[in-house]
Amino acid sequence: MKILYVMPSILHPTIRGELRHYHFLTRLARRHEITLIVLNGDVPPPVIDELKQCTRHLVRIGAPPPRRPARRGITGAVASLRWRIHKTRAYQRGIAEMQRYVEHLLHGGGFDLLLVSGSDLYPIAESLLGAPMVVDWCDTDSIRMRLALRHTGLLEWPLRFLRYQQMRRVEERVFRKLRHVTFISRRDRDAAVGVARSGTIIPNGCDLGYWRRRGGERGKRIVFTGVLDYAPNADAAHYLLSSIVPLVRREIPDLEVVIAGRNPSSDLQDLARKTVGVNVTGSVPDLRPYLESAAVFVAPLRFASGMQNKILEAMAMELPVVTTSVAAAGFSGDGDEEPPLLVGDHAHELAAHITTVIHDARMAQQLGAEGRRYVHQHCDWERSARMLDQLCRQVATTPRGTRPRDLDRHRYQPIHSTRSQGRVHSLV
Repeated sequence: MKILYVMPSILHPTIRGELRHYHFLTRLARRHEITLIVLNGDVPPPVIDELKQCTRHLVRIGAPPPRRPARRGITGAVASLRWRIHKTRAYQRGIAEMQRYVEHLLHGGGFDLLLVSGSDLYPIAESLLGAPMVVDWCDTDSIRMRLALRHTGLLEWPLRFLRYQQMRRVEERVFRKLRHVTFISRRDRDAAVGVARSGTIIPNGCDLGYWRRRGGERGKRIVFTGVLDYAPNADAAHYLLSSIVPLVRREIPDLEVVIAGRNPSSDLQDLARKTVGVNVTGSVPDLRPYLESAAVFVAPLRFASGMQNKILEAMAMELPVVTTSVAAAGFSGDGDEEPPLLVGDHAHELAAHITTVIHDARMAQQLGAEGRRYVHQHCDWERSARMLDQLCRQVATTPRGTRPRDLDRHRYQPIHSTRSQGRVHSLV
């Protein structure tokens, strides 16, 4: 098949982030001819070169996002606010430009299927309902936004509630129209309405060859990993240090805590400096040594949607996982087996689980072994990619609907299939 694959950004194991789209792209490219449309970003040249090898064409649209200011204090806060506004507006302009370009390509024909990745690109999906299309929606964002309201201050609450209502209205409107939608978990699919509620669950996978325990002595150390300027992770890190760690230290005074991930806030770093035995690493080239040296992986997320890759990676590394029911719900699929997680929704419950596992080496070893077995059985990228491939083939062979609305054919230079493999186009 000839697939027009649309993504909001390029992700890669060397960049991290949500790797779902990368793994699907590289596996679908083995069987199909892929034209990839993606927003421009700060991506290393070797990553672009790799993607050129597995795509027929790679088109990067829009200007790269502005760099985040490094200043601190009041001046830094103002600069950061301006940066966020500028970044959001640039992102929206990029999606609008991407939408026009995708509509133009589909109008010209030559593609068997449009594959849209992520909820951010809903304007593209909504404008092309007549095209043969699969939308990999992944997370239902309104779940995360609704849960976040419980942990939002009074000053921010009205604005966050308004954003939640807006997102929920968008989801309800779009879900009633989309025919072929995939979700990452049953929890996310059940939050949908309309025809999308019968969508396909395709879980994330995990590279068991990479995330493999090589040794390391398990001390009295707990670890949490994640991108720390992502609100659920930032809240979880603060919650861990302020509410959970003090309870654990009553039983384990020499407890060590490692929080590893890029872009930690100055508030989190200040809190870590005031707490004995805490190391906030910032960005690291390899998370595996931190997982190998820990006794427990703690993921105290109080609001989330989708499936937490950090928990998958910890289980693959045979590390016992203590987490919340909010995070555990992301592992609900169409099967019956539950992941071997220790779950609690209050600080004292999470602290009790941590203390128990650190004191019981046999229990820790059993949970670790069960975790890796679970990932091996349920979270395999090859299996998930085959599920997506099968759905794409089914949709591509169904009768086509109405063609997309006519566009200015002279605005863009069309992509012709006679061009060389791996050609990169930039539309800025």
